[in-house]
Amino acid sequence: MIETAIVTLQVNDSGRDVEVEPRRILADVLRDDFGLRSIHLGCEQGACGACIVLIDGEPAVSCMLLAIQVEGRAIHTLEGLLGTDRMQLLQLAFHQHYALQCGYCIPGALVNLYAFLDAGKPVSESEVRNRLSGNLCRCTGYQNMVAAAVAASRGRSAPDKGLEELRGVGPELAMRLRARGFTTPMRVAEASAADLSSVPGIGPSIAARLGAAAVAYLSPTGGRKREG
Repeated sequence: MIETAIVTLQVNDSGRDVEVEPRRILADVLRDDFGLRSIHLGCEQGACGACIVLIDGEPAVSCMLLAIQVEGRAIHTLEGLLGTDRMQLLQLAFHQHYALQCGYCIPGALVNLYAFLDAGKPVSESEVRNRLSGNLCRCTGYQNMVAAAVAASRGRSAPDKGLEELRGVGPELAMRLRARGFTTPMRVAEASAADLSSVPGIGPSIAARLGAAAVAYLSPTGGRKREG
């Protein structure tokens, strides 16, 4: 006969008694007993981050915890965070920055970033990349996730649309420009062709056209105000 134990788990602000085998991992209990399908099992070695939950407010990989280890502790999954202002802002930022891919890793990344933005202060791209180092994604180069998290940390869901008003600049190119520090038409206008060519996918001819477009955008005859 397999030994079982009754544990009380506090999941998404609600307590519930569950009968579990002592060897059962928290991820399986959350998925199978609580029906919380945002928990995804990828590596089952604590490396991919697809099963991240919050334990007492801190991110933890639920595939490396036994359910009996977290009895009485506050457990939050993505489902329990969806109605909060911070998560809604993160979700909208992910949508606006085209950061949503197949969806397998996204819940874990969102929960991880939710905890990271708890301090309520702006974060840098390098800080976000460091934070997401434990979230593996096969679909993307992470840049869109990083841009979304940086925007959300500043209380915004979408980037300033100034760059998209430049002739020939769409959302993807604008994202790459911002990632290299060219965040406004003014900065593009002041940059050299060599500087603009450092942006992935921009060669000398495109850099020259971008610079000219930014100058035209900011000129009095272009009907735009110069930015500070």
